[in-house]
This record gives sequence, structure tokens and C-alpha cells, in this order.
Amino acid sequence: MTLIPDREREYIRDIFKERLKGPVVLEAFLTGDDSCAYCNEMLVLMKELAELGPNGLITYSVHYRESEPEVFEANRILGPPTLRVRSPDAPYYMMFSGMPAGYEFGALIEDILDASKGSPRLSPTTIEKLRALDKDMEIWVFVTPTCPYCPRAVRMAHMFAMANPRIRGIMVEAMEFPSLAEKYEVMSVPHIVINDSYTFIGALPEPMFLEHVMRAASGETAYEVTEEGVSPVK
Repeated sequence: MTLIPDREREYIRDIFKERLKGPVVLEAFLTGDDSCAYCNEMLVLMKELAELGPNGLITYSVHYRESEPEVFEANRILGPPTLRVRSPDAPYYMMFSGMPAGYEFGALIEDILDASKGSPRLSPTTIEKLRALDKDMEIWVFVTPTCPYCPRAVRMAHMFAMANPRIRGIMVEAMEFPSLAEKYEVMSVPHIVINDSYTFIGALPEPMFLEHVMRAASGETAYEVTEEGVSPVK
């Protein structure tokens, strides 16, 4: 079984050959039981991407819930299949909970390129503000494969995670994690949840996304958007 069509394989191979700057690790968190509909596909996808990296720059590892429950717990995995993209020995978390299929495949490729450089494509001002955060934060971005706007929000969360290892950026495929989508009342995507309490919707530009993160870090739990900007709900 192959997942990446031949035409796309050649395109990706060329992109990696031109733009990969350093080693990248793909880390899969899977299960061997029948509860995971896409674990095998995640494993195949990871292997195919590793094969497309020049000179062995892309490597991969696999963790199974049955044999390594402590690894799942230490990485706070929402459930299988989950894929983490990182530089070797890097502490940051750019994660895909659910298959990065459809439009999200492009976000995965861009994550790999960023990880190979070891730095996110963010403005110096944004990076400075993110690095000043001194609390743990989780940014969940609920998506569906057919949403053309979702990869932008996923990429933003992942780049924020690269800027500060205390931030975890996690794509959550809403149809693969329906109980979470129901819990957070996901009606449209991208639907972003920060630290289990602060929610906003939409693929926002970097400054506005940053403003939401900073407001969530300050303890706000709700918001509203007006022509004047973002403000807490009174």
C-alpha cells in the first residue's frame, strides 16, 4: 500500500532536496488494536516521507500504546494515531492527532521544512513575545481534511510551539476524535482551544493569533471580535 501518488512523490522529493537544511525526526504514536482506523496509514505515510528525504535526513520512530504506555503519558498523547514532527533532541511539540490528510498534508510538509531549519517562520516581535511566556500552554486546532483554511491555523499553532517549548501545538482531526469535538462544541473549523478554556474560530493572521494566545496566557476565558479588535466578553 502506498499513500503518496507518484507525481506528488517526485514533487516532494524535489522540495526536500532543495529546502531541507538539517535532520528531522517523525515520531508516531500508534496502537495495534482495531480501535484505530488510521494507524496503519499513519505508519505508511511516515515511512514514505522518510524515503523521500535526501541522504537520510528524515528518520522516524514508532511507539505503540500497548508496549509503551509511559511514553504516551509523558507526551500527553490525545490518542492514536498521533504524529510528532521535530528536530533531533528538540523539546518542542508540533503534533498531528489524527491523519494529516487532505489540506493538512501541506501543513505537514511545511512543518518538516521548518523543523529542518530549527526555526519557525514568524516575525522577530512574535518570537520575542512567545519566548517571554513563562507558563505551559496547549493550543489545539480542530480541523477536517476538506477545510482549506485549517492548515493556516495548524501551522500557526505549530510555529508558536517551535518558538517556545512550553507551548504545545496540536492539530486535532475532529472526525477522528468526535468525543473531543463534541466536548468543545466544534461546529465549524478551524476551531482553536487554548488551555482547555479559551476558544476562538478562524485562520487568523499572525498578530491576531498571537493576541489570542497572550490573552489566554493572562487567564481570560472568552472573547469577542469587533471592528476594533479582540476584547474579553463581559
